[in-house]
Amino acid sequence: IIPYLNAFKEINKNSFVFFEKIGNNIQRLFVCPQFMDTQLSQCVPVISLDACHLKSQWQGTLLMATIKTPLKHIYPIAFMVTAENEGETSWKYFLEKLLSACPNIITEHPRDCCKLANYCHYSFISDRDKGLIAALNLVLPNNHTLHCAKHIERNVMTLYGKTSASKIMTLASIFSIPATETIFKNIGEISSGAEEYIRNIGDIHWRSSTWIRDESLPPRFGILTSNDAESANNMFKAARSGSWLNTINVILNKMNERICDLRETLKKENSKGVVPFVEQILADNYKASIGNKCYQIMESSEDYRISRSNEEDGTYATHLLNAKTKICSCGKWQEYGYPCEDAMTYLRY
Repeated sequence: IIPYLNAFKEINKNSFVFFEKIGNNIQRLFVCPQFMDTQLSQCVPVISLDACHLKSQWQGTLLMATIKTPLKHIYPIAFMVTAENEGETSWKYFLEKLLSACPNIITEHPRDCCKLANYCHYSFISDRDKGLIAALNLVLPNNHTLHCAKHIERNVMTLYGKTSASKIMTLASIFSIPATETIFKNIGEISSGAEEYIRNIGDIHWRSSTWIRDESLPPRFGILTSNDAESANNMFKAARSGSWLNTINVILNKMNERICDLRETLKKENSKGVVPFVEQILADNYKASIGNKCYQIMESSEDYRISRSNEEDGTYATHLLNAKTKICSCGKWQEYGYPCEDAMTYLRY
């Protein structure tokens, strides 16, 4: 393994490769290609963390950090193979090495309201493993941590049944505070224990309605689950069998193939300089804003009330936005960073 790692470092200058030995046995090793720190700035700033067991006779645990490109492609940042089980010690080592390899992870947040709360630019999402959360608090205390809504859903299903669990993804995704409370009331009618359990999970880590109450929280860009990391583990399924050397070789080859494929995809899909699916969303939002009304609340303020009309049933909905901070009560402008339907209405106005 060591000659392989040395050859990798020789070919890929300045890559971060660390390993620890006890006698002749490697206990843990960490790899991060040198270009990843600069490439992070081109990706969605939410990093998924996950771990899985290796299945060969040599056993061990594979820890991995992944991120999404603007075109929603999943890409691994770094990985570690260790003889330890997943826990605070292994995650602490992994996160310390990840920070050494990618210091941009603790870059100051570009949004003023996030700066005031002292948040770093990159957030982390995971399955709430106790050891991982403890390690994140120790190594990266200013990087906001997010909880995977799917894992919360599975836990609620195990403890309180399918009916209560069916409400979790809605709770995670809706921004309306009144609607959130209505859902909690419905859950409480089914199981008071389920309601108490769900309320006790820190809302700043997963419930969208909290992003309306607390403007300082970093945006999640619609990422509610750590499925990206799990998808990456599936991508490297072949790496989980065989020796540790096989694990390293399969992952690094896959990483190389992945970035080459993404580079070619970008050349084809991004010729206009705008992410295609975002361009389509903007066009849809602009079209949807036709017929909406915009009212400036005070002549000297940047606050506006948007009245959305619905020609099909004659109903309307009202949202408030601030044009300066780019925050809308629908939640989507600050969540994704591009104008929602209400913002398009304001821009038309």
